This record gives sequence, C-alpha cells and structure tokens, in this order.
Amino acid sequence: MKRCCPLNFSTMFTRPHSEKVLICLSRKAPQRSFSRILLSIGVALSLGLAVQGCTAQPRPRTRAGRTIPEPAEFYAMYELDFPVSFRATSYLSCDAERGPFKHPNTIALHEFHPLTPTQNGTVVIVHGYLSHAGHLSYLIRKLSEHGYTILAMDLPGHGLSSGRPGDIDDFSEYVRCLQAVHSYGVGKSLPTPYYGIGFSTGGAAFLNLIEEGYGRDYARVVLAAPLVRFPGYRLLPLLTATFQHVVPHIPTNDSDPLAAPAMPLNWVAAANRYAVRIEKAIPNSAEVLVLQGDDDDIIAWRRNLLVLENFLPNMELHIFPNGRHELYRNRTSRREAFIRTLVFFQYGTM
Repeated sequence: MKRCCPLNFSTMFTRPHSEKVLICLSRKAPQRSFSRILLSIGVALSLGLAVQGCTAQPRPRTRAGRTIPEPAEFYAMYELDFPVSFRATSYLSCDAERGPFKHPNTIALHEFHPLTPTQNGTVVIVHGYLSHAGHLSYLIRKLSEHGYTILAMDLPGHGLSSGRPGDIDDFSEYVRCLQAVHSYGVGKSLPTPYYGIGFSTGGAAFLNLIEEGYGRDYARVVLAAPLVRFPGYRLLPLLTATFQHVVPHIPTNDSDPLAAPAMPLNWVAAANRYAVRIEKAIPNSAEVLVLQGDDDDIIAWRRNLLVLENFLPNMELHIFPNGRHELYRNRTSRREAFIRTLVFFQYGTM
C-alpha cells in the first residue's frame, strides 16, 4: 500500500458551522453502554449510509408516494445544468436473470459530455446510500471541465431510479447495474479508458465489482470513504437478525425531496453479507486510490482500511486530517479530493 504525500494549497479551509451528518456520541469515550452502542448504530446508519443488457424502461412518476422529477428539473435542482456539449438521462435495466433477485431494477443514468474537444476518457460515478448523483454535482462539473465524459448513475431505490426506496436484496445487484452502465458506454462508443469513482456505498459497489472479477473494465478506480463495515459492526449482524422482522425500517430525517423516508433493515442485512465477502476476498492487483477522512464517524474506517490493505495490496491511500464522510461534497475537502482524483486518473500511483 502506498500513502500519498500532502498537497500544499494557498487557500486555507475551515470547518463549516453545520454538518449534514450529526453524530451523538464522542469517539473518545473510553466505554459505551449497550444502549449508546445501539443509538450510535442507528444514527450512523440512518443518516450516513452508499449487466449486461441495456433495455430502456419507462420511469415511474412516483415512488413511495413521492413524485419523481423530470430530468431537466433534476439538473436544475442539484446544479447539474452546467454547460456541456450533451446532457441526457437514460433508463437502463439491471439484468435480474444473472442472479436470484426478487426485484428487477431500472436505474437512471445521467450522461454529460464535455465542451472541450479533448477526450480524456469516461468516468462512471456512483453515489452513497440514501443519496443520488445530484449530491456529487461539484465533482461531476469539475471532471467535465477537464475533458471527461461522465456517466453518473442513481442506485436502485435512489434518485430517479426505480426500486424499493433505499433497499436492495444483495449488493451483487449493484454489480449488475455497474455492468449495465459499462455496456451502455461501450454501445455508444464513449471515449476510453474507463475510470470509476465510488463514494461510500458506491465504493462498496466497485469493491464488489472487483471482487467478482470485473474490475478489469476500469483503468483506475477511486474509492472515497468506501463502505465495508459500520461502527458497532461486531454486534450489527445479531441486532439486524433480531430486529429485522420486528422493526423492518429505521425512519430517516432528510429534507432532500428524493430521500428515502426510512432505511430498511433488509438493506443492512445485505450490507453485512457484502462485508463478509470483501473480508474473505482473494487479493486483487487493481489500481485503486482510497480517500478517507480521519473524522469519519459513519463507517468503521480504521477496520475498513485493514480489510482493504489485504484485498487491494497495491492501493494508494490518502488520509484527510479532520476529513468527514462526504469528502466530495463538504466544502472543506471537496477541492483537494477532486484534485487527488484527477491526478490519479492522469498519472496513476506515484
């Protein structure tokens, strides 16, 4: 594993007065009662948590009683209406025949072609849990300005995609959706090479893709605060199995109009199974950059890095001092996170 050297910036950043993620418990407390552990798990999960065949499907206008905006409205709502040479949203079917999935998914794929004639490749971007592509608008815009074609998908049950809000039966379904996106790009002869960016649960999607042997489709992959385990991970499988049928959903409190109203414990159970697969995965030589904040209370990042060092022995790692979970979205970290991503895409590991 390689660690990045610090970057020197002339602009100093300060922590914003408000954070989207609120953590109730101090990490420095020497001991926590069982009830406090339960509370920390619930808060972290509910607030923080990221195929072949591309048949176009009609998009449902409502999901869980909420109206889904048209793509043009979506672009305006989340500052995705920046100047480009081409912009469109397509709807792809994630092929359920490749796995024992109960609920086939149709994902929204947001496509942006840069104004510049220089074509540096295509970047596939996957957001985090209870989020969508609109929350990564800064990253999408900056990459477009540097000559990259962008394919930013909304995970099943998120954003403009169909599916049960915030739910999935197995994380391998995310892999099928990533394969659908890649097949779409190849079918449209989008510029190569292909690069990947996964934030949080989006990082889990790429890790699952690499673990299943499909990482060779991407020249380089950046994982920002990638999900493997959550805080309280030792108790989480038992708690999920105990309460999944008693309290199947944990209510969320997100003002975003596209946010899921609750987090299904079925998704948490799927996350537990995914983590076990990654922890047992055979080491892979994929060229990966991991960006991680050391003030991230949403995932068990120290434990996760140990797992990733075993799974991705050639990975490059950069730690953001005082960095929170949403590195690409927080104003204190997004500029450096973008620059490190851009340098890695252009030059690889240093």
